[in-house]
Amino acid sequence: MSKSLPYIKKIKLKSGVAHEVSYYIQGNRYRKYFPPQIPESIVIAWAAEKKKEIAFQKAGLEQYYEVAQYSNITLSEFIGYLQMERKGFVVRSTIERNEQAIRNLIKIIGDVPISHIGESHIKKFMRLRLQYGFARAGVNRDLAQLRTVFNVAVDNHLLSKSPFGRIKSLSVPDKDLEVLADVEIDRYYSALPDDKINLKVAFTIIRYTGCRRRSVARRTGYWDNVLQWQDIDFDNATIKIIQKGDHKKILPLHSELHDYLLKKYVEFGRPEGNVIPYYADTITRNFKQAFIDARINKDLDPVHGLRHSAATKLLEAGANLQDVADILGHKSIKTTQRYLHATMGHKRKIVNKL
Repeated sequence: MSKSLPYIKKIKLKSGVAHEVSYYIQGNRYRKYFPPQIPESIVIAWAAEKKKEIAFQKAGLEQYYEVAQYSNITLSEFIGYLQMERKGFVVRSTIERNEQAIRNLIKIIGDVPISHIGESHIKKFMRLRLQYGFARAGVNRDLAQLRTVFNVAVDNHLLSKSPFGRIKSLSVPDKDLEVLADVEIDRYYSALPDDKINLKVAFTIIRYTGCRRRSVARRTGYWDNVLQWQDIDFDNATIKIIQKGDHKKILPLHSELHDYLLKKYVEFGRPEGNVIPYYADTITRNFKQAFIDARINKDLDPVHGLRHSAATKLLEAGANLQDVADILGHKSIKTTQRYLHATMGHKRKIVNKL
């Protein structure tokens, strides 16, 4: 093996064929490992680009090095590369959001080579997502994830430049957050299917804790880091919630939630393992249908609306912002402050009835 040019070694594993790329820089040996889920085309392209980079370094011409574009790497192949490259550097939930944004992009523009994607494709994605009824804030969240992953592609020599150069986020008008009244919450709960009692358990937990759906329901491809029955301490009336970023927070159980969960725990035969045996998308799909069936005419996300309502009720009950931020798992108190507008909107409606 030449002590400069990359060498690709195949490693046969039970899960498939992995690859290891070895190369030398100034007499030092380096290795880059690619697990089985990474297509060989990506490995070959990476090695070829590394070879070019080393050649420029040896010639002392680093400033003239230009990144090659790999036209054969598609968006779906890039998902596998992204899993490998970001693992260990960011939390798993962040990688999941990156992957979901790419899948959303594939639905709009197809599984095209990443080097073919330009500003026009991103604008098409924005336009059609809005036409399909997605909220502007939701489209912005996808844009933020896509901007990050394309920057990763640039940093790893898969692209010469990102297609997000002149793309700006959509403007989102300020408005008072709507919340669910108790009677609407009860109607909403009743509209959930009776043959899927765990959906009602998930609903009740989110209602009284304000947690996100991914705190209770497992995520696609992953079976851990969701609420387990052993995370509920009935004796001390506490519940351990996995918040955004996989941080665990022990919260006090609302008395009604405590009694409800204890009753279900006994009814289910004192089980172990996941409290909710569904994927997060199953929660979303069933909650959306129940929201429609309950005839709730409010501009709310069916799942996140429960979280909004929980936060607003806490503030209306006199809780301070910092406590509410801690319960909801907000990193910044500014995120929690928007619920103050919801409470003010509620009071304004009451005053207007005078």
